[in-house]
Amino acid sequence: MKSNKIDRFNIILVDIQLFATVATLIAFIMYMFQTKMFLILCVCVCITLFILAFNNYKIYHKKNYTIIYLVVGIISTILTILSIVGD
Repeated sequence: MKSNKIDRFNIILVDIQLFATVATLIAFIMYMFQTKMFLILCVCVCITLFILAFNNYKIYHKKNYTIIYLVVGIISTILTILSIVGD
């Protein structure tokens, strides 16, 4: 495994990942009570997956997880766009 020096940029990326995860959890809780929040939940999930993929590639150097997060993120984005167009 390639060692990675902890610097300010990596800390900011992890903070963004934490913020996106918390936003997704809040959107999920709001969706439980208000089903109209589904679109916001989908957007939060897509953003969180892309941030996870980027962090896995840039910070953690885990290629397999990066591919998984990218594929699921792309599928989620396509399904979100289709649900917007379908309404």
